Amino acid sequence: MTPRNLIAVTVTIVALVSILVIRSKSLENDEQTTAPSASSSQLPGTLAQTTPQRVRPIAVPPLPKTTSPVAVSQKPLPAPAEPWLGLKNNAIRSTPFILPSALLSQNTLVEGQEISFQLFDDVQVAATVSASIQNVNGTVTTTARINGSEYGRVFVAQSNNEVRAKIIIPEQNRMYAINFNPQDYQYYALELDPATEEPDDIGPHRYAPRQATPQSNGTKMQSEETSETEVGSVQALAVDESIAGVVVDILVVYTAQAFSEVGSLANMQNVIALGIAMANDTHGNTTTGITLNLVHSEILDYTQSASHDKGDFLDFITRTNDSIMDEVHTIRDNYGADFVSLIVGNGSSSSGGGIAWILTSLSGSPAYAFSVVDENVFDGYTPCHEIGHNMGLAHAADQISSPGPTGPPIGTDAAGYHWHPQAGETGYSSIMAYNDGVYYADGLDHVKVGLFSDPDITHSGLKAGDTVLANNARVLRLLKNVYADYRARDLDGNKILVEYPNQSLVFTAGNSYDITWNSNSITGNVKIDLYQQGVFHSSIASDTLNDRQYSWDIPTDFSGEYFTIRVTSMADPSQFDESDQPFEVHTAFFTDSLDTEPGNVVKTGVWEFGPWTDKTELYGGPSAPNTGANLYDTDLDYVAFTTSTLTMGPIDCSAYTKVHLNFSSWYAIYSNYTARVEYKNGADGAWQEMYSKNGPFYFNSWTPFSFDLSEHADNAEAVYLRWTYFNDGGNYAYAGMSLDDISLTGLVASVVGDIDGDSEVTLKDTVLTLQLLTGNDADASKSGDVNGDGLIGLPEAIYSLKKLANP
Repeated sequence: MTPRNLIAVTVTIVALVSILVIRSKSLENDEQTTAPSASSSQLPGTLAQTTPQRVRPIAVPPLPKTTSPVAVSQKPLPAPAEPWLGLKNNAIRSTPFILPSALLSQNTLVEGQEISFQLFDDVQVAATVSASIQNVNGTVTTTARINGSEYGRVFVAQSNNEVRAKIIIPEQNRMYAINFNPQDYQYYALELDPATEEPDDIGPHRYAPRQATPQSNGTKMQSEETSETEVGSVQALAVDESIAGVVVDILVVYTAQAFSEVGSLANMQNVIALGIAMANDTHGNTTTGITLNLVHSEILDYTQSASHDKGDFLDFITRTNDSIMDEVHTIRDNYGADFVSLIVGNGSSSSGGGIAWILTSLSGSPAYAFSVVDENVFDGYTPCHEIGHNMGLAHAADQISSPGPTGPPIGTDAAGYHWHPQAGETGYSSIMAYNDGVYYADGLDHVKVGLFSDPDITHSGLKAGDTVLANNARVLRLLKNVYADYRARDLDGNKILVEYPNQSLVFTAGNSYDITWNSNSITGNVKIDLYQQGVFHSSIASDTLNDRQYSWDIPTDFSGEYFTIRVTSMADPSQFDESDQPFEVHTAFFTDSLDTEPGNVVKTGVWEFGPWTDKTELYGGPSAPNTGANLYDTDLDYVAFTTSTLTMGPIDCSAYTKVHLNFSSWYAIYSNYTARVEYKNGADGAWQEMYSKNGPFYFNSWTPFSFDLSEHADNAEAVYLRWTYFNDGGNYAYAGMSLDDISLTGLVASVVGDIDGDSEVTLKDTVLTLQLLTGNDADASKSGDVNGDGLIGLPEAIYSLKKLANP
């Protein structure tokens, strides 16, 4: 058996989190339908990600579960000279936003949990958690129902400690959001002007042809209008009224331009998670029996061209062998995705939110289950709308442009709907109906509500559908099993799919993390085991509920690498799945919560230790330590025009490898000020910079940081850490740097013959060595290579046996 490759562990700055808000009358952008231009050959693209100097990002697991409250600032932040109005620069107003402590945890929240926060001075939100899940990317998505609002919702997504959220209040015709501003490291609550949003699109529908496969040449794909040649319709068939639901799997891919506009991988994962969450809330509100499940997301090697519009992109992603995005079909098959959504940058030559093929067959059309959505609207209702087209749903029947219904055989009731509780006033629209009044004869605008048209649902005293003209819900209930059967979701015969951990991660011993899986049709309990290099290591849960989530408490003395999680059905042991990528567990060998001042610290300048002292004249600092009663801070006794250093050490790291520094900070740095973090090996060693950033930037909460020190700290006997604050004075007295909860983690240094990394040579190492003999390219980089011949073989097995006999 070939040992798995060593995990490339690099450094990250775990970004600050907070929540976002937007005001809008729910103008969700609709699909592009203008005539697209001819296709062109692929332009290879290269993704360039920008990271801080000398800092390499790594995949970071969720923060460990904690019941400790997180302090938030009580001092106001100064308004920037130029108000930041969001990534699209179209907000009516904005304000720095402090994330409530309930949303700082990267673990899922509890259903029924109450959350509340102040968006603006005149906007207070209180909501109750209705759903909280962790998806395949490790993103935690929470949906909460706003108290006192029938369909008001809070949607929050958090990836790698970066948060993005949407808050929708249909009754008030408002939508709020929070965007992270990478220029000043701060989150802002935004209120958007609906007039600046993109209007609903105009043009004919794109109907899915009734041919077996898409055309494969480079010519424009032709839509085929519906006909009545196929016998039957939704109205003529019985609807599946069973409460049993189905899971429809979604693949999301995106272009390099879309990624660049979003700004970071964490933010892209949040955008995707929000779009899926809002779609699932809509399906739940309408009781369609459908749950959308993200099975994978990935960037494509494709460069957008301004000469192409969304119609072209839809053709590119649908065709199978025109050398443009062809890899999408392999990815789709590998992950068993029923539907595919492409996110594009919004700089294409056409306006609007998206475009999709409309299903025209009762037997389904998996070859045309594709949609295209702009990145700036994917975190809204647009993905739900476009996938709705893929499912056979059309717009409102009385729209001036692109009216529904889909028609036979799907049905003459396959249309969206809109209603006006107050005659002559702004009304409401279902997901598939346009919002803007210019598309209706009466000229009245609408507020989007998270519902598919359904005559059995009443909203604001009126029906949200019509039994003859608008019943998209019935179409969905009828065809839900057709959608779910587009692709087999069981990979390699497995019906259980491990969702998290499923990538290269670093966990810390002594903390708790959520293991999640998709059980599909498997019923009965499951067992959860820890494997190392493909060999059973230990049991995590010998028999537990098959509820797709288990909280794993990692022992404090645990350490190692090449671990995977395996979830197995108790009823049928042949049904199991294992993590796709191995992860590591590091030991926290040095921790200091700063309850008392350490004896190995030297301070200069304004660094002080002690309880937080409220300085009302200072901007941006915390109101309390991250934990406990004390902290290090530069503004306990503020002095301008000072260079201040906090040096900690020496710290003995000689028994550890892959050493990481972890701490919590709260920065409020003014213009021309600098925050810096460094380390060195030995008293005479050269300082190595890990982090340096010039102001202005401000944090809204205590923020965890993690840095890889392995280059100079591994097996080092004397490691020093230094935090530096350069204070050049200015118009404002800013809080500067606050520091709490410092720790060093790493792997216990291996001993010769120790294959499994537990610092001992045991029978397990012998078993692993013998199993490695079956591989053709055994990795000799591990300490198991006893004789130094570059291979792990019989000499190593003999050594292990001798070591067992004579320890």
